[in-house]
Amino acid sequence: MRTILVSICAALSLTATAGSLDDILMSAIRADRTLNAFEYTGNASVEALRADNIVASPEVEVEHLWGSESNRWSVGVSQQVDWPGVYRARSREAASMASLNDLLLTQLAMDKALTYKLAILDVVNARARLDFCRSVADNLQRIADLTARSYDNGEATILDLQKSRIAVLDSRRNVAAAQAEMESLIAALRASGADIPDADSPVWQAYPLQQCALPSVEPSDYIQSAIATQRASLAAATSRSIRMQSLPSFSIGYVHSYEDFSHFNGLTFSISLPSFSRSQRLRVARAEADAEVFTYDAELTAAMAEAMGQYNVAVALQQSLNDYRDLTGDNTYIDLLNKAFDGGELTVIDYITEVNLFMQSRQAYIDLQYRYNLALARLNRYKSLYF
Repeated sequence: MRTILVSICAALSLTATAGSLDDILMSAIRADRTLNAFEYTGNASVEALRADNIVASPEVEVEHLWGSESNRWSVGVSQQVDWPGVYRARSREAASMASLNDLLLTQLAMDKALTYKLAILDVVNARARLDFCRSVADNLQRIADLTARSYDNGEATILDLQKSRIAVLDSRRNVAAAQAEMESLIAALRASGADIPDADSPVWQAYPLQQCALPSVEPSDYIQSAIATQRASLAAATSRSIRMQSLPSFSIGYVHSYEDFSHFNGLTFSISLPSFSRSQRLRVARAEADAEVFTYDAELTAAMAEAMGQYNVAVALQQSLNDYRDLTGDNTYIDLLNKAFDGGELTVIDYITEVNLFMQSRQAYIDLQYRYNLALARLNRYKSLYF
């Protein structure tokens, strides 16, 4: 049987590009054991309800009596039948429960997808920092090599030489730290059982495209609303099933008896009286339904508030990104510093000071990019499983 989780992964694979971040996300969702366990638990509860909706097996009764002059025996077959409408009520309850389980699984998948999205964005951010640290380290190594040659020619001081070497050591330490951080994040993702590319894969070089749209104010656009509606439907179906099951049930049978050297054929009929626990069971079902509806109403309010909050955060971060992009969005400033140094307009100390200033601004820009994408992932949490 095709499960809802398989359908979710199949739908996700249709939208994911091979080797993309969405493909990695799909792999993580498919490998998640929590989702599989939740799905099978839900299926078991539905199947248990359906099993209770099967007509009871026929009962066979045999009687044999010994007397002083003759024997007496009888054979009977009877069938227990519930009140008309009970089976339909149970069937509707099972169908309603199955629909609710599908919605709950979808919500859980979306929550899990957000967890993996944030983890993937952590890796992309770490790769951006690593690439930047590497570019700075390469530039500082070039400056240190030039300074060493200048020192050998008597054109640079020992202070210039030592300063350039210290800058290279610091830059290498930054590269090593960024590399270790990225490897740690990738290892954490692989712990999910998903197929995760190595740190040097080009898939980590850019953030995914994510929509920054004003969130809906219509409750029906959120899965929590659908869950609350389905819970109310299940509560109604459960109440009807309880009411129907409390009605009398019947037993109809056929009997063949032998007594006094004569055979007799006949029918039996019995009725089970209504259960006195009906009203109490109904009160329990209604109380549970009310509690669950209130819970999901609260979750709906929280989801709508979170979406609006993340949208406001994303808009503010986008403005800051625009302010930083022209100055620190690429390595143009480093290129200008290299030209100035090569032209003799900057000393080694001035160059390193300028590089450190640029690094601070560029790191701020990288952090803004990271926070902006985190906000978008949370904003679109219940819009889509993929980025």
